[in-house]
Amino acid sequence: MNTGRAISGAHARVARFLLAVALVAPTALGAIPARGADSTAGEPTPATTGELIVGVEPNTSAAVALKAEAAGAEVSEVQRAAGFIVVQPPAGDSAAHFTDALAEIPGVRFAQPEHRVRASFTPNDPEFADQWNMQAVGASGAWDVQRGRGAVKVAIIDTGVDLLHPDLIGRIDTVHDKDFVDGDMVAQDVGSSELWGHGTHVAGIIAADIDNGRDVAGLGPGITILPIRVLDSKGWGEDSDLALGIRYAADQGVDVINVSIGGPNDSQVLLDAVNYAVSKGSLIVAASGNDPSKAYLDFPAAYPQVVAVGSVNVALARSNFSQYGDGLDFVAPGS
Repeated sequence: MNTGRAISGAHARVARFLLAVALVAPTALGAIPARGADSTAGEPTPATTGELIVGVEPNTSAAVALKAEAAGAEVSEVQRAAGFIVVQPPAGDSAAHFTDALAEIPGVRFAQPEHRVRASFTPNDPEFADQWNMQAVGASGAWDVQRGRGAVKVAIIDTGVDLLHPDLIGRIDTVHDKDFVDGDMVAQDVGSSELWGHGTHVAGIIAADIDNGRDVAGLGPGITILPIRVLDSKGWGEDSDLALGIRYAADQGVDVINVSIGGPNDSQVLLDAVNYAVSKGSLIVAASGNDPSKAYLDFPAAYPQVVAVGSVNVALARSNFSQYGDGLDFVAPGS
């Protein structure tokens, strides 16, 4: 386990509490039950979307987009503030060949496939008696000292959050929540039987109300959560939207960015977003991944700027699904 990464002194005043949240948020079992939850297991989803992300130099996005269109590409997104555009290669041209062509355009920093990312776990057990994860981290003793303050804000980048869940009322920032999937300012998760509920699970682990006789207990029931939706109803998304979500969270001044999402591919647009968020003072926590055949971490957990968290079982041994390897910072109850 890598213990060499240092957390910025800017977080010292809340580090103990935030790290406790970090330990359980990405991987722990026991959360608010989601309505209509299903699984992504076994679904044949392509590793890429077929589009390309093109990173551009400052103030060149419009010019690069025009040149890409002149070369036959279809421009589907122009993200000026984030410094990239997304294009569909010309019909009949391979992504690899067109990537080389894009690299010749002035102002282009990089061109890469748009990779898919996915939610990293499916928690369960909606009763506190079954929440051995909370008992394992000594939550009851911690609550005697601190239950979290509303000034501490944790962004949950995921499938969104059930904004009307009774266990989360008053704990959600519904002014600044954002949906990068539907392109609006309502990061709603559980609104119908079709939505997956992964983000609501994570929100419950972090901030569900306690001592109210309902559902589960959250580790930090006094904190504020900011829902940011980047995954669809099946728990899948693109690294471009994940990057936008991370940047947006940082711009809102959150203390912690929780990313229970990952993918096997390094991504420059994602790394740029991570560096941006860290430069703004946010602490990023990400799940290590759920493919036990891999002795390395998913991205963004694999980046040294990110706190990477794996999973252990009730015996405090590595969960049989949890990825591990160089760069793993912590493990937490997760199976």
